[in-house]
Amino acid sequence: MFEETSGPGILDKLSTDELVEELRRRIAKMDEAKAALAVLTRQSTGGPRPKNPNVSRAKAAYWRRQREWLAANPGKTVEDFYRENRRVLIFDTSVHNQLVKIGASSTSIYAAIKSQYFFRLAGLSFEEMMSTPRTEDRIALLDGCRKLTTGRAGRSWDCLNPPYEMLRILIAAHTKDPANFQWLAVDVRSGGLAYEIRTGDLTADDALANLQKTEQHASIKAYKAMWAELRDKLNPIFAAKNIPRPKSFDEAFRLGSSELFPGIGKGFYDAGLRFDSELRDERFVPDTDIAVVKHFIDNCPPFRALLCVWLMSWYNGSLRDGNGSQKFAAGRNDLLMAVYLPYCDVFVTRDREQESCLRELTRWIGIDTEVLAFDVFAGEL
Repeated sequence: MFEETSGPGILDKLSTDELVEELRRRIAKMDEAKAALAVLTRQSTGGPRPKNPNVSRAKAAYWRRQREWLAANPGKTVEDFYRENRRVLIFDTSVHNQLVKIGASSTSIYAAIKSQYFFRLAGLSFEEMMSTPRTEDRIALLDGCRKLTTGRAGRSWDCLNPPYEMLRILIAAHTKDPANFQWLAVDVRSGGLAYEIRTGDLTADDALANLQKTEQHASIKAYKAMWAELRDKLNPIFAAKNIPRPKSFDEAFRLGSSELFPGIGKGFYDAGLRFDSELRDERFVPDTDIAVVKHFIDNCPPFRALLCVWLMSWYNGSLRDGNGSQKFAAGRNDLLMAVYLPYCDVFVTRDREQESCLRELTRWIGIDTEVLAFDVFAGEL
């Protein structure tokens, strides 16, 4: 149920000390810091992630399927194809807010979405909507969700859990049988959220909304402070080694991904296992082999998305040169929506900073998801 989706889960388990220690270990391996940094910057292994063959409904495959379907069904139209082979669509919270704001003007947009897309509601967006203080605003947002989720669940729409719950489920599935793990076969849908959309039992609860808002704000504030604190801790390291700060995310990714991903990934993986055991009232102190973690990173795009988010936040909040460097300043929740990108063909937002960040992240995750501004999306319906 909705009230069980709040809380830090696995996303707030890592400390800045762990991040610093990972960086120290990497720098300690360098014979000469400047020369090693230059070599790392030129490494081809740190480039954009090759397109992951496991990603379902990738854009190229979709258009190929459309051409093949039309060729095999003479007399049928693109509209017929849409009805039978719909692309998967996810909205950021900003789009849900805008659809409510424009009122009756949204009717044609809702209708077009229902006729052309399979709509997937992101649990994180619903958490944000339900943290809205005023009851009438929450009810309006719930009604908007209902317009997008009419019809039988699973046929034209579904709901996904918040990111921390999705990742917990994926980690638990992987640890049971890594060799046969297929991330798309793992059910990360939320039956509790689908039930809440139908009933609205919790949406009208002002006390729960205030608690949700408090937790959301606390998580966002702590996330921002963590990267500022980490920047202070990294300053003496860069000064001592005379290492220039990167001016682009491309440079930071090539510098840090191959070394940091396994260590940070292990922290999240073990945190997910602890979280899972706590839900069963068990005490478990995991110490996952790094090879298992690397396998999970390579075979679970949503988890890789989380690591890319962490690296982007590290770059923007702690690492980048402040003088004319590339900036990716979306906040915690806006960036965490990247975990949903492998589960959709199209992601739509009204936040320009989020649009820029998520579009950049698709390169490094290795997916073909389209990230569109709402006005562009609405204009193409």
